[in-house]
Amino acid sequence: MSVPRWPLHSAPRPGEALSSWLTRVAALYGMQLEELADIDLGLPGLGSKPWESTGVDRLDIDPPAAVLDRLHRRSGVPRAQLELMSVAGWTPWLMDSLHPGLPGAFTTYVGQDSVLFAAHDLKKPEPRHHPWRPWLPTEPRPRLRRACLPCVKADGWWSLLMCNMPVMLSCPLHETRLVPEGQVGVVAAGYGSEDDVPEQASEAVAVMDRRTHEGVTTGVVILPRRRVHAGVWFRLLRRVLHEVTTPVSYLRTIAAQQTLSLIWDTAGRPQRAGQGRWSPFEAMDWNRQVAMLEGAAVAMRLAETGAITARGTLGLLLLPESDEPVASSPTRPDPSSPARPDPWDVFFSDYHAILDAAINDRAASIELLRLFTGRCRTRGSYERGRSDLIKCGLRAQFLPSWPSDGDRPDLDAAMAAAVDGP
Repeated sequence: MSVPRWPLHSAPRPGEALSSWLTRVAALYGMQLEELADIDLGLPGLGSKPWESTGVDRLDIDPPAAVLDRLHRRSGVPRAQLELMSVAGWTPWLMDSLHPGLPGAFTTYVGQDSVLFAAHDLKKPEPRHHPWRPWLPTEPRPRLRRACLPCVKADGWWSLLMCNMPVMLSCPLHETRLVPEGQVGVVAAGYGSEDDVPEQASEAVAVMDRRTHEGVTTGVVILPRRRVHAGVWFRLLRRVLHEVTTPVSYLRTIAAQQTLSLIWDTAGRPQRAGQGRWSPFEAMDWNRQVAMLEGAAVAMRLAETGAITARGTLGLLLLPESDEPVASSPTRPDPSSPARPDPWDVFFSDYHAILDAAINDRAASIELLRLFTGRCRTRGSYERGRSDLIKCGLRAQFLPSWPSDGDRPDLDAAMAAAVDGP
């Protein structure tokens, strides 16, 4: 059966949430969003999943395929564009899976890389949480809908998808703090005062939120060192949120402890936003999430300005490129000067020298194995890396295999045995 086209409908705005757009469409017909969802979209009552409290909530999280098909036929908006107006459309960029019970999800998403602290800065294993999924609450709670007052005053009520999640604190256009739906609704209805002045976001928060908005509208984020995929940015941001909650007792070095203290002192918040017992960011209440996002924004800003040193695997992305002198006018190379060696020749020469030195050195062989398999989390990927080193000439007896009935080999213990042993 064909579905007739809506005679009136506004176009979705870049980055807008699906519920926000449909709220504006419903207003054209004198309806509420819930009425439009029930009567025209067939989305009434309770959702079918425990983390969604109502059918309307599903619009911004995981709208049914039938609803997206109907919206496409009703409005003519491309289905791919409609998918990106919900969290499900940003999987696996924003998160690996919508399901909160995926084993190892926290370790895979948050624990694979680091930003502020290196592995040797931590003296205790990192906490894990299960079940878990990034950015969405671990338990059902009232919907969070926020918007920008200047945007509402200019164009009426509308909201970005990321404004309805604990990811952004400010409007990327006006750099003002977002306000709750109730307060924005008063302004949209014409009851707000002309003296309503939105709170200005700090520079650190504004920069962080501009990058998040850039990621969801262009697919890439421009960092000081280079452009990165939006998926890298979300994982970097979530990792920083995790690191600023690190208990001081978990930090091995004085420098790391001083870094954490400087972050919270600069943010003007108590250490770890006053958190006592550790819990993941997604399980916190909104006020504490705000404090954590401010702490993360300050941490990245301090790393970019050189006030702190980001020692993690992704920390270099926050460092600006070094200034290189540029000649004021083009000059020709001096024929008498020696030619610069090709960088690839230097690389392969050093690479083969390292391999030759490790052939008869068990400790050096294990160190190379650690380098080649550092990110391997499965037996297959680990054994492929080990096999490649053996093909390069290293001795198989120097390289621990993955146990047939165990977890990943403990290379630290193997290194200690290599150093202490014969």
